[in-house]
Amino acid sequence: MILNNLRFRVILLICIVINPFDVLGQMSDDYSRPIDISESIAEIQSSVDSSCYLGLGHQNNVFNISNQKAEPESYHYLADYDSAPGLLFGCYFKYLEVGFAINHVSTKLRHEISYQNEQYNSITYYQNTASIGYLAHIWLNHFYMSSGLSYSYTKYQLGYFNSETGDEYSNDMKYDSQWMAYLNFLGVLTPSLFINFKYQQSFSEEQFIQEQTQLGFNFYTSF
Repeated sequence: MILNNLRFRVILLICIVINPFDVLGQMSDDYSRPIDISESIAEIQSSVDSSCYLGLGHQNNVFNISNQKAEPESYHYLADYDSAPGLLFGCYFKYLEVGFAINHVSTKLRHEISYQNEQYNSITYYQNTASIGYLAHIWLNHFYMSSGLSYSYTKYQLGYFNSETGDEYSNDMKYDSQWMAYLNFLGVLTPSLFINFKYQQSFSEEQFIQEQTQLGFNFYTSF
């Protein structure tokens, strides 16, 4: 009987001595191990890296148009401002984005003619943009941000009207390209900056070049 009790106590002591180390060791490992959120971030990022978006955009435009004729009486357009709504749609896969934006701009620009009185003419500008770009995804303190640079291929049409003479000119659709830099936070608000958009256009045998700077805010949702 005594031997049996002694054997039970020895077995119980062994269980008490061994098991707490094992249990406490596991608990200490769990609590001492830093929280690893890389898996959850990877899951979120994998869903973000392959997605599509649809939304509305709005951009403000600054125009500066001048003709390229080497004549002292050549005239130029003063800078003017206008804004335009737009429709956005696209998809991005990993680090490549393919999408398009449709914007319509209808603005009036003032120009000066050095050998005549000042005249006021109107230009109607239509823009359809298709872009392809590179996105860089960044996690800052578990906050998702992406930035990128895209190359846009633009289709536009211009119309010219002389308010004094009544002459009106319209041109066929033309194509040009531009670079766009943008910054995106969580796929909700995308400020887009368009820089150095230039093209040459002919009106009544006169050659013009336009410099256009655009700043747009695109609101869209991903799915």
